[in-house]
Amino acid sequence: MENVNPEIDINNISNFWVFSCGMFRSGSTLQYQLISGLVEKLAFGMRSKYLSESEFPQLLTEYKNTKGFTVLKAHFITDPMRKLLNRTYAR
Repeated sequence: MENVNPEIDINNISNFWVFSCGMFRSGSTLQYQLISGLVEKLAFGMRSKYLSESEFPQLLTEYKNTKGFTVLKAHFITDPMRKLLNRTYAR
């Protein structure tokens, strides 16, 4: 069972999350490297540090005042990530 807080407050987010998701050995790491490289090279944002998907609420808190895009690599989408996608704070 995931250790997530479904009551995450997403109303004060100043950045836009880009999720690079895919199953193991599907090319998601390459996708992540390409996207985060472009985002950083063009000064549109940054890549997040690595934590497991269940620790996404911690990342959300840590990066909440970051401007621009924040790129995250994950193997699956958690409920807090889905909340951001539903509210168009992520793609």
